[in-house]
Amino acid sequence: MKFTTDWLNEWTKTNADAEALSDLLTSLGLEVDSVEKQDKTTIIDIDLTPNRSDCLSLWGVARDVAAATKQTLKPFDVPLIKETSKTQRKTTLKNPDVCPLYASRVIENINPNATTPDWMLTRLEAAGIKIIHPVVDVLNYVMLDVGQPMHAFDLDQLNGDLTVRFAKKDEQLQLLAEQTVTLQADMLVIADDNGPVAAAGVMGGLNSAVSAETKHVLLESAFFQPDAISGRARRLGLHTDGSHRFERGVDPTLAPRALAYATQLLLDIVGGEPGPVTIAESKKHLPTLNTISFQPDRARALLGANIDDARMHCLLEALGMSIEQGKTAWTITPPTWRFDLAIEEDITEEIARLVGYNQITACPPTFTVTETKVQCTQRQLSKWRQHFADVGYTEVISFSFVDPAAQQILMPDEKTLPVVNPIAPELSSMRLSLLPGLLQTLRRNQKRQQNAVRLFERGVCFHFDNDKLQQPMRIAAVVWGEVAPTQWGQAPRVMDFFDMKGQLEQLLAGISNVQFVPSQQTFLHPGQAADVLIDGECLGWVGAVHPASVQALGLKGPVFAFELADFVLCKGGDVQYQPVSKFPAVQRDLAILVDESVSAQSIQDVVDSVVGKWLNKLDIFDVYQGKGLTPGTKSIGLRLTLQEASRTFTDEEIQDKMAALVDKLQQQLQATLREA
Repeated sequence: MKFTTDWLNEWTKTNADAEALSDLLTSLGLEVDSVEKQDKTTIIDIDLTPNRSDCLSLWGVARDVAAATKQTLKPFDVPLIKETSKTQRKTTLKNPDVCPLYASRVIENINPNATTPDWMLTRLEAAGIKIIHPVVDVLNYVMLDVGQPMHAFDLDQLNGDLTVRFAKKDEQLQLLAEQTVTLQADMLVIADDNGPVAAAGVMGGLNSAVSAETKHVLLESAFFQPDAISGRARRLGLHTDGSHRFERGVDPTLAPRALAYATQLLLDIVGGEPGPVTIAESKKHLPTLNTISFQPDRARALLGANIDDARMHCLLEALGMSIEQGKTAWTITPPTWRFDLAIEEDITEEIARLVGYNQITACPPTFTVTETKVQCTQRQLSKWRQHFADVGYTEVISFSFVDPAAQQILMPDEKTLPVVNPIAPELSSMRLSLLPGLLQTLRRNQKRQQNAVRLFERGVCFHFDNDKLQQPMRIAAVVWGEVAPTQWGQAPRVMDFFDMKGQLEQLLAGISNVQFVPSQQTFLHPGQAADVLIDGECLGWVGAVHPASVQALGLKGPVFAFELADFVLCKGGDVQYQPVSKFPAVQRDLAILVDESVSAQSIQDVVDSVVGKWLNKLDIFDVYQGKGLTPGTKSIGLRLTLQEASRTFTDEEIQDKMAALVDKLQQQLQATLREA
């Protein structure tokens, strides 16, 4: 928020130059973004945290400055307006729980030729506010000065009385920005007999806007619950000064006073005949003041500073707090504009702000460290991270919310969890898998001329199991591009399914009973996809992302990925060491003919069942299809390495075992030995 120092000085005399004032504001938590000298004044731009909406006005900033500097704060005097007209419009609150107060006043016969005075123009322009019309300029000025967003309607364009209600289905409104929007059922509107004339707390409608021809105006000053306004402007593709303040919260007692203030300014500038104030109010729905129990001793312990009771009392009173002092604890009632104060620590923070953080001596915290057992997941995750890094992967941490359109491309049949107030439309759905976020990161890297990308991530996902939300932790990786950097000794080659599967097998090397079986995941390429089974339970998948999905997501392919349940990390347990056998190993090669649909896993299963513990290693060193073979079959070359830890095999034992293996392959896979 931008403002001029002379404007701030009207509320409280700071007696400080621009640099000192900038330092003071920053120390109060109102961080100064810039300081700009201009003619006889200085423009200061401050950046506020979302909880300090009370400082979205000059009056609010001045309250903090006056409290910190012990200067006098000018009171907000509400002028008495003499009514010279009886014209008014009634207002009905259809939803008082979200709009418990709506004040309005008619001013007739304003001077259409009046102009905004120079002193106001200068301040509004310094604040970055566009100059529009004297009536609108006055309301913007009041908003900046005391913090109440307001709106003015052209009275002649309103039909009947006003109603504050939620929008009806498919209701439309043409906004001041000349944008026609379809309102949603949870959007609050101001409506006359013809329909909506404003999106409450966001922006007025174009048809009832004040213009150069306007003679009579209706001023609006209301209180909306922040939850009823939050996110609505974003959904309409807007961000207005009014919605910015209402989303964060406005003093619920301010609306009638601001209306009187604005009326007086308008009478001074454009003249007119003011009517009576019309107030629609539901007191039981207005925010109530909460009390906070505060212990000065505890505050001193938390801050590590010896601030006496009298000083604390003085500081808190200067911020407008009401204090009932007890023996050990005080009961504090925050002012109506400080709804961010809820617990004792909030009060302690206020004291620290006003004393100055740089006035509190820094001392390192002391604590006792006790030995604790590192969980298996933590230990294994560290090893996995190191393994990924060793083979060229980069860890990413992406948002848990993703683009629903991209997720729909990958998993169109899955029920998703929408985000209630998304920070952007493309981040409005919780992720079902880590894959959408990783693919988005991959696309960003592809657009930056990378020729190979390897990414991995660990994070929580969100999906429904029989309408019950599940939040499993998962690990996933994606790869794309060349296997190795360009060099003279090796022809360039892009990653394929077996590279991805091989890297996954390395990660799972310490886990027993791992199987890869053909997968039916629709977002994976048929024939290049496998489900990962551990002890017979499907705990993940690996494969090529379907080319149609790759194209729809704007990626360069082929892209390979895998995803596993997080607890797989602990399946392997700690590493078990065993002595190297001193007895010689025996190798036997087999060339078998099988149907082309037979998978490597099914061959591995047969070999394991026959050779058992004798098997040290199984390699598939050749796969051939084509000339010389019956169509629909393939030739596979197997190399078995057999070894025992306590003895040497005899020739007869090896021959019997190999004969038994050939028989089992024939029985279960209809395999035949290939003739030389």
